[in-house]
Amino acid sequence: MKAKSIMTNKIVVVQKDDMIVDAAKKMKQTGVGTVAVEDQGKIVGIISDRDIVLRDVAENQTPGQSKCGDIMTSNVATASPESSVDEISQIMSERQVKRVPIVEQEHMVGMVSLGDLAQTKGQKREAGSALKDITSKPGLQ
Repeated sequence: MKAKSIMTNKIVVVQKDDMIVDAAKKMKQTGVGTVAVEDQGKIVGIISDRDIVLRDVAENQTPGQSKCGDIMTSNVATASPESSVDEISQIMSERQVKRVPIVEQEHMVGMVSLGDLAQTKGQKREAGSALKDITSKPGLQ
């Protein structure tokens, strides 16, 4: 099964220079836990709700004064729409992430989450294995 069959197509984008509080508001308004960060039309990173808590709030920063580029995860592990769910599971395990952006020609076209894997027929074992790898190592993202 391919990423394009299970990915979420709902992409929410913020700009690198946007304030973190604006990213959090977009997450709430759209019901997503991760936003893509763009700079000059290209995806340069992602921010999860967990990133906001751990990298901004818990560090005693002020979300209204910090920019998305300050806390985003850059060097993001991505996959293509043609990637197999096994490949995505492997990326999650190796990189200790719960979400993998799906990118085509430098543009984000979707997102596959650990939950998406778990809901896919025949993929519960891979999702469980990825979750075990993610939670058994320090640095969960």
